[in-house]
Amino acid sequence: MGDQHIYNFFGQKTALFFDSAKNTLPYVFFRMIRKKESGTWEKPSQQEGSVVRLSLEEQAQILSVLEGNSKEWKGYHQYKEKGTPIHVYRKKSEKSGNYIVMIQVGTYKKLLSQPEITILSMLMNHVLQEKIESATTFHGSKKKNSLLSQKHSNKRKSQRLMEKTNNPNYQTHHLIKKEKLNSSKNEKINQAPPKNKTKILMETSTHVILKLNTGEIIKLPKNKTNS
Repeated sequence: MGDQHIYNFFGQKTALFFDSAKNTLPYVFFRMIRKKESGTWEKPSQQEGSVVRLSLEEQAQILSVLEGNSKEWKGYHQYKEKGTPIHVYRKKSEKSGNYIVMIQVGTYKKLLSQPEITILSMLMNHVLQEKIESATTFHGSKKKNSLLSQKHSNKRKSQRLMEKTNNPNYQTHHLIKKEKLNSSKNEKINQAPPKNKTKILMETSTHVILKLNTGEIIKLPKNKTNS
């Protein structure tokens, strides 16, 4: 299964290009070009020819004509100031007597032979089924389901936390753990070395009188303090 389908139907003077675009997009393109008097074909890359974008409903209408369930379908596209009529209809071939299909986009006309009708019919049927599956999917539902899942997950976490906090065993365990943590912090504080609070009370030419952090007052010769 490809992501995009392209097929060309060339006649003697006119060609029809079928472009399905990506299967996630709900439309296809009909591009038509004709042969110039010089013998060369018009180039869509140079804005030559005519192109219309067909919705899912319009694809179904055209498919109904191709399969012989409807005689014709008419549409009209307006883009800015330019209008493009579209006409798809069945008629009987004067030569073979078989039914053929004419596709007209603006002033461009392409007559489809029976094999071309079969190919385009099968191609559009396949593409339409792909687009119904892929281009009509509501991706927002995935986001919504994801948000709901996250909401339920958070709710379950809150419920589990409430059950734990209301459990006496959990409360006891939590208090013991907190008490151990506080005890460990106090031990580290008590084990910290005392700060030196020695203070010089008096200094003479021969002695220094100090007050230790224990409160004891001592007198030291000055020459010892210089060593």
